[in-house]
Amino acid sequence: RELTGETWTFRFAMGPMPGRAIAGRHGDLYLVSVGDAKLAPRLVRELTGETIAAVAAGNGRTLAVSGGGTALAVTHGAPQLDSLDGEIAQVAFGGSHTAALTRDGRVFGVGDGADGQLGNGGRKPAESMTPVRALAHREVVQVACAASHTLALTQQGDVYCWGRGFEGQLGLGEDRLVAPAPRCISSLRGVRQVAAGGAHSVAVTAEGGAYTWGSGLCGQLGVGRCTRRAKPTRVEGLPAIVASACGTNHTVLLDGAGAIHSCGMTLVSALGEQAKCFAPERFTLPPQEGRIAEIAASGDVTVLRSEAGRVFVWEGSDRLRRVDALASVTVELVGTSGNCVLAFAPLRIASASPPCAPLAGGTGLVLRGSGFCSSGEALVRFVHEPTGSTRLVTGAFSEGMVSDGSVERLLCVEAPSFDAEGPGEVIVAVAIADADFTPHCFRVRYYEEPALIDIFPRAAPIGGGTELVVRAMATVAGDAALFESRAACGSWFGEEGKGHLLASAPAELHSSFNGPRPRRLNLGHQAGPGAVRVVSPAVGSAAMCAFSIAMDGQTFAKSRLPFRFYEAPRFTALAPSCAWVSAEGGATVVITSLSDLFASDDVLVRLKHKPPEPPEPEPEPEAAAGEGEGEGEGEGEGSGSGEGEGEGEWCGLRQLAASDFDAAMAVVPPSGDRFAPRPSSFGDNDLSSDLYD
Repeated sequence: RELTGETWTFRFAMGPMPGRAIAGRHGDLYLVSVGDAKLAPRLVRELTGETIAAVAAGNGRTLAVSGGGTALAVTHGAPQLDSLDGEIAQVAFGGSHTAALTRDGRVFGVGDGADGQLGNGGRKPAESMTPVRALAHREVVQVACAASHTLALTQQGDVYCWGRGFEGQLGLGEDRLVAPAPRCISSLRGVRQVAAGGAHSVAVTAEGGAYTWGSGLCGQLGVGRCTRRAKPTRVEGLPAIVASACGTNHTVLLDGAGAIHSCGMTLVSALGEQAKCFAPERFTLPPQEGRIAEIAASGDVTVLRSEAGRVFVWEGSDRLRRVDALASVTVELVGTSGNCVLAFAPLRIASASPPCAPLAGGTGLVLRGSGFCSSGEALVRFVHEPTGSTRLVTGAFSEGMVSDGSVERLLCVEAPSFDAEGPGEVIVAVAIADADFTPHCFRVRYYEEPALIDIFPRAAPIGGGTELVVRAMATVAGDAALFESRAACGSWFGEEGKGHLLASAPAELHSSFNGPRPRRLNLGHQAGPGAVRVVSPAVGSAAMCAFSIAMDGQTFAKSRLPFRFYEAPRFTALAPSCAWVSAEGGATVVITSLSDLFASDDVLVRLKHKPPEPPEPEPEPEAAAGEGEGEGEGEGEGSGSGEGEGEGEWCGLRQLAASDFDAAMAVVPPSGDRFAPRPSSFGDNDLSSDLYD
C-alpha cells in the first residue's frame, strides 16, 4: 500500500529465453549416428534415471545438462566443467573452446584462446573454467560458440561478442579483427536468440526480424552475393522468425508458421544436389508430418523436430530423412554435433494396455512410453475427470521382449477403484522420485460391468470359426454397455460355467467389424449398438459351458450365458427319400444321426439342388459344391423344384424349432419360399432326396 500511486515499468521476455535454467525431466536420451543409413538410435543407458534439462552439441562434441546443473558426458567428457557442478544451465561448443552459462547468468570459458574466444581479455589457452569478468554485471541468458568466436545474449536483449573477427563475424565493423574481451553490438537491440556458425553469426529479435553478419562466401548470410558483412544486416522478405541455427556454411531460420528458410551450402535442391543458395528458400515438412517446432545445426547437418515429436535429419546433399525408429516416442529436445544427433524424449505415457478398467478396479494395467526405468518404482496418479477425485498408486517398472528381439521398458500398476464416482474418463500421470507428474497424460476409460442379454447362435462346432453376436444392456444410465476396446474378449467356462476357463477369443464392437457381413434369417438376433461379434474358438471336445465377456480382457461380467460346443453331426438316413412340394406347404422329413442331436432354436437344415447327372463327365461333387458355396452361394435364388439351379446351389434353408427334436424333423419348404442362407457349420456329409410336383 505504501507504493500505491507510484509509476512502474515492467520488462517482459518474449517467450522462453534460451539458456534459462529449467527443471530437469526424467526421460530417454537417444544418440543417432548421421552416417548410419538406417539412422538407428542408441539409448544412452548410462543416463537412465537422470533428469535432463538441456542438451549441448556442436563441432563434434555432445553432452547433456542435468536438472541438478551438472554436465553429463554423452560422446565426450568435459572434466573442466566439474568445477561448475550444480550451477550449469547451458553449454556451447566451439572449434577448440567451450563456453558454459550458469544458472545465475555468469559465463565461463575453457580451451584454446589464441583468437580471444575465451573472453578473459587475453589470448592464452585455459585448462580450467575461466570467468568472463566483463559480463559479471550482466545477466546472460544464452551463449553460442562458433569456430573461433563466442556470442552472449543478456536478459535485456543485448548481444556481446568476442574472439576472431577477420570475416566480420563479431559484427563490430571493419576495424575489429580480434576482440579478446566482450564487446556489445550496439546496432542490435531487443534480441531473443542468437546462433553462430563457422565464421558467421545470426540474431533473432523479439519482433521476428533475422539479422546476419560475418562470412557470406557460400550464401549463409541470406542477403545476396557477398564476401562478408562486418555489421548485422537484416534478411529481407521473411515472415516473423522465432529461432535460428547455424552450420559451418549454412543458416536455418524457423518462422512462426512452422516452416524453415535455409540458405548457404547445404540446401537440398529438387535433384538432391548440393549448391550455394544466396537467398533463403522456404521448406516445410510433408502435411502428414505437421509443423516444424525446433531446429538444430552443426557442420553440414540440420536436424528438425516436428510438433508431434518426430525427428528429421538433413545432411549435405542428402534428402530429408526421418528417424523412423523414434516414431514411437515423443521427442522434445534435439541437438547435433555434425556427426550425430541427440534426441531427448521425456517421461511420457504413450499407451495403456488394456485401455479400460471396471469401476471396481483391480485390472492390471501395463503402461508403455518413454523415460521409463528398467527397474524400481514410480508414483501413478489417477484423476476421475467428471468429479476430480484422485487416487495415488505405486507402480513397478519392468522390461519385456518385443517381436523384433529388442527390450522395451514397462510400468505395471493395478487400476484403483472408482465405484463411488461412476463411469467416465480417468486421467493417468506418472512421477519418478520427487519429480513432478508428467504434463502429458493418458486417459483410461472406467466402465460399469455390462449385463449380458443373449448370444446368437447359442451353439458352435468344436472346430471353431462360427461368428457369434453378443448383446448386453448397460446397468448405469448414460453408460454404454459395450464399447470399442482392443483388449475385449469373450470366454467360455467349462462345467456349465462353474469350472475352469475353457477358451477365449477377441471381441469386436459391431461398428468396427471389418470381416464379411453374413446375411441372416430374421430371427431377432441382429447386431445393434449394444452388441459385439466374437468368433468361436476350437475346443477339444463337446461340452456345455457358460459364456461371458471382459471389456478389459481380465475382469469378466458376472452375468453369463449358456452355450454348447458340439461335434458336427453325421447323417445316416433320411425318410422318406422324396417329398412333394407345392405353394401351400411341404412334407416332413425325418433325419437319423449317428451323433446325439440337441434341442436348439438356432438349427438350420440346408436343401441343396442336385440336377441329374449329365452324359458327359462332370467335376467331382465336392469341387462343385465348393464352387456353389463361394461368392454365389448366399443369394438363395431359384425355386424349390430346382429349375434353373446350378450344381451345388442352395435352394432353401429351414429353421428347426426345439419342439421338432423328438427325432430330428425338418419341414421341406414350399416351392415359393425364399431364404437368404448364412455361412454356418453344416455336417460334412449329405443325404439325397427328391422334390416333385
